[in-house]
Amino acid sequence: MDRWETLSVTPEGGMVENLSPLVQGASLPGSLVDARNFEPSPIGGYRRIKGYQKFDTAVVPGTGQVDAVFMFQNKCLALRTKKWYVSTGSGWGSALITLTNTPVSVQSTRYNWSGTDNIIIVDGANPPIHYDGSTLTSMVAGQTVNSVTITSGTAANILAATAVQEFHEHMFYSVGQAVRFSAPNAEGTVTGASGSGEIITGNKIIGMAPWREQLFLFAYDRIGTIAGQNSTNFQYQNVTHKIGTIDPRTIQEMDGDVYYLSFDGIRTIAGTVKNQDFELGNVTRNIPSTVEKLGFRTSGKEVHATSLRDKSQYRLFVGDSTNEDSEGEGLLGGVRLSSQGNKNLEWFKIRGINAACSDSSQFTITEYIVHGGFDGYVYRQETSTGFNGANIDAFLRFPYWTISDPEMQKTLYTGKFYLQAASVIEPSVGYNFDYNVQGVIQPPIQSLGTGESGFFFYGDPNSVYDTATFGDSFPVNADVNLVGSGNNVSFYFSSNDIRTEWTVQSITIEYSTDGRRG
Repeated sequence: MDRWETLSVTPEGGMVENLSPLVQGASLPGSLVDARNFEPSPIGGYRRIKGYQKFDTAVVPGTGQVDAVFMFQNKCLALRTKKWYVSTGSGWGSALITLTNTPVSVQSTRYNWSGTDNIIIVDGANPPIHYDGSTLTSMVAGQTVNSVTITSGTAANILAATAVQEFHEHMFYSVGQAVRFSAPNAEGTVTGASGSGEIITGNKIIGMAPWREQLFLFAYDRIGTIAGQNSTNFQYQNVTHKIGTIDPRTIQEMDGDVYYLSFDGIRTIAGTVKNQDFELGNVTRNIPSTVEKLGFRTSGKEVHATSLRDKSQYRLFVGDSTNEDSEGEGLLGGVRLSSQGNKNLEWFKIRGINAACSDSSQFTITEYIVHGGFDGYVYRQETSTGFNGANIDAFLRFPYWTISDPEMQKTLYTGKFYLQAASVIEPSVGYNFDYNVQGVIQPPIQSLGTGESGFFFYGDPNSVYDTATFGDSFPVNADVNLVGSGNNVSFYFSSNDIRTEWTVQSITIEYSTDGRRG
């Protein structure tokens, strides 16, 4: 009788595409060769993502796509057909502002200088817009923002600003090749006096982001910084003339770093505090094929990103008005503390969210992640078990494990799959031998579901009899009889339904080594 041996795999590492199958299976067995609609799980392993549903069941008035969305406290500002609307989730009401010119790229900055939340929005074609939770004000001459009346000089200096960012209690506006900043605590005073001023950068700045006491300025082909505390010592310095951002809406702060999409993939600003050197690292070099297939350089795509603070995630979306929602594509990057104690960034594909624009914001203890659709609706993510009533098609595949000697045949006997779920789930598991080459008969796919009965824990305050059939997340440990043999094997998990999210936490298989094939 052959001696049985055990292989245990810890799922972590995310997608990897820049290694050979043999090397990946041997050195990174917990990584993935493909993953769709999954994320790093805080309890270990890979978890299927949550879905989305309408933020407001009413459509934003107008025609065409939603051009911009911004969360402000628990309210959503939405731009459609050159008109701005506000909703708390129960109707959009009348337009608060109608724009004269078609927006180019809509960006915002939130700030609080005196105990009141504020947001300023620029679009590269019209005057900036200010909102304090009650009044939406176009920042033109004669209007008042936080008790400051905007002069004709200020209005001219900030007209058609392409980017805006609060920094050290000054408001910075990018206009042409100049970056103009307001007087301290006076976003409506940009005249060159009273502590306001201007810095000529030599290029059109399309995006801004503060990081480690510096304001980073992004153009299409360069990055610079402004350091200092006020108008007496603000100073511009170039970082690079070779790298920029393909779209300023992809610039997002996440997990203490700034992420942005460049022409060769997603990069971050990472530096050393001591000598102020910056490393503009490409963090998607290990998934070159997936990045290329996103087609973000193609004309007509809506390329943007948002960050999830609660999950330390960066979500990039590549929207397309010609696609159905189910064809929407994106990329999810999540930070995980690995089993070795290292902080790693893992990547997964997003499929089924066709977003025209997106935003996220924290209000009290609640995080709002929203996106605007090409159908005129605004959706809130992380709130449903489906994609607006449609199935979530989730899939992940592990690399081919050679287990020991890649030329030795192994026979599989049992598999123990450790899952977690909060309710009824019906995922499936499958596996292929020998790189799934043609002519090799492969085993059938098997279900790992909990069955059609719900679960609850006695005494759990989150479980309510006759009202809910589930409580907190619980283990779904499946023992499966395996069949077949080969030199290597790859397991994959999938589901395509509207059910609660589920996690693959660990995999253990029992096998025997048979010897070399003649």
